[in-house]
Amino acid sequence: MGDRVRAAEESTEEKPAAPVIVRPQPATSNRTAADALSGPSADPARRADAAGLGGPGGNRAVAQLLSPAPGDPAIDWIESLPAHIKQQIDNFGAAQEKAADAGNQKLADARTRNRHTFMDTMRWAMGDDDTVIQQHFQAIASIDVGGGEELWAHSSTRERLAAVKAELEAQGIPMPQTTVGLGMRGDHLNRGNKGRTWFTHAVGFAVDWRAYQTPRITDDKLITLFDVVTGGRPDMKTSVEGDTRIDLEIKMGQGKADPAEAKKLLDSVDAEYTRLTQASETFKTDLPKETLDRLGEVEQARFAVGTARRALARLKARKKPKAATADEIAAGEKAITDAQANYDKLVAAIVPDLPKLFEPWTKKIDERIAVIDREFADAGVDEELLTSDYGLKDREAKARQVRKDEAALAKAKIKDEAKLAQLHQRALDLDEDLAKRRQYRTETKTALGAKKVQALIDEKFKLITLRGLKEGLISNANGFVFRTKLATDDPAIDQLLGLMPENRGGFFTPDAAGGEAQAQAGQFSGEHGYGLAFIKSMVSHGFEAGMAWRGGSDPMHFELAEGRKFLKTGGKSPLGSTP
Repeated sequence: MGDRVRAAEESTEEKPAAPVIVRPQPATSNRTAADALSGPSADPARRADAAGLGGPGGNRAVAQLLSPAPGDPAIDWIESLPAHIKQQIDNFGAAQEKAADAGNQKLADARTRNRHTFMDTMRWAMGDDDTVIQQHFQAIASIDVGGGEELWAHSSTRERLAAVKAELEAQGIPMPQTTVGLGMRGDHLNRGNKGRTWFTHAVGFAVDWRAYQTPRITDDKLITLFDVVTGGRPDMKTSVEGDTRIDLEIKMGQGKADPAEAKKLLDSVDAEYTRLTQASETFKTDLPKETLDRLGEVEQARFAVGTARRALARLKARKKPKAATADEIAAGEKAITDAQANYDKLVAAIVPDLPKLFEPWTKKIDERIAVIDREFADAGVDEELLTSDYGLKDREAKARQVRKDEAALAKAKIKDEAKLAQLHQRALDLDEDLAKRRQYRTETKTALGAKKVQALIDEKFKLITLRGLKEGLISNANGFVFRTKLATDDPAIDQLLGLMPENRGGFFTPDAAGGEAQAQAGQFSGEHGYGLAFIKSMVSHGFEAGMAWRGGSDPMHFELAEGRKFLKTGGKSPLGSTP
């Protein structure tokens, strides 16, 4: 299965561009536009290695590594930031923040370390000018999105969102409501292998909308299934890709784009929006009614369990007019037991029937598998034995680990001779298999040429994905068909089919039309607004749309293109600069 990871190795950072809308020149002052929406007005490498020292070095080593040193940046200014931002930097909850302020030394020390680590991460992501970092986070503020909710974002993002909101409202369309903007999620404390552009949420450049109805799709099995059923991918194919699109979006947001290029981009978004919305609906209705009814019955039963649990929680919390009686609590508990038993019964009954229920799809999958099988047969190549570079490295790692385990066991005071012999034989078998695969790869390359061998390896990856897809459909492996709750990333098939009562389903499901009264009143809307006009306006005002990312669609996600480039270049392309 190691071959499957090749896709991740070969994935690019490219993210699709958005549509360009003909609009007035930007306001003279960016701050004015932002205010209109939000209301009045030590060595970085030392901490980058901290996570790796945690295990072998122990907590003391990590604490010493993260403790303030002569070269550490100033962090006093962080204390003056709004509590919402401080808590994200500190990775604290409100109670922890309060305890640290009240004199809890352990938490106070942790807060200091986290703030230094935050600065190290931001120096890496935004450049070594601490003044730029300080001013950036001081420019992050909230937008009142109604209902007592707030959206936190950088002034550059708020300014553009204000322009999008005004443009939509002029068309009688409300700005869709969201609260998902600034979000560090602790990533700044352990960035691992994340690239700089991962941190667009962490610095206030990114915003997400409608996560459950426009989920992030990165699982190759789901991407393949969407193609099998609808004939296309679940992401947008725009007129330009990668950095070319980013640069065009930056110019569009600044009002400096070539009108013809902007129009091409917007037209491609328009066409792809139509394709995706239609394909998403096709996906939801493609299976026979019997299959949808059976799966829907399971989802109704699952929902009933959750309903019963929520009812019991409300019962236990009741104080007025009087607390729940023991009999009422017992009845509520019985309702949960009965609902769970019904759900378990339906699941047990449907799993054996999944192969039949999904037969219309598995037949199409089998046809694709057969095509690839014939390609290997025609080339005279053993598909299982032909191994990619990643597959070879994966097997090398497994062999090394077995030998390491063998060596450790050999040094033990009390030796398990049988286990030792088993590990030794396992290591020999892995070495033999690895040598065999290397030799076969070399011989095949000599016979067919490197280009043909690589093409076959690419086909093998597709074959593995197709087989995994079929297995998921006919066995519900890893909750592929149904799960216990909604997901925003790579959801279960039942969610994508719209069978979970909490959600409308689909790979890409925009809001229903409407909301004119909210638009007229300048209100944000939780039910209306996310649609074609919104997406095109976001792109034309300089936002990169995640739905156009070729490595995996993320329709909920939008990020300021200028901000993305600012991070990607480590601060060398400042906000306001034109590519």
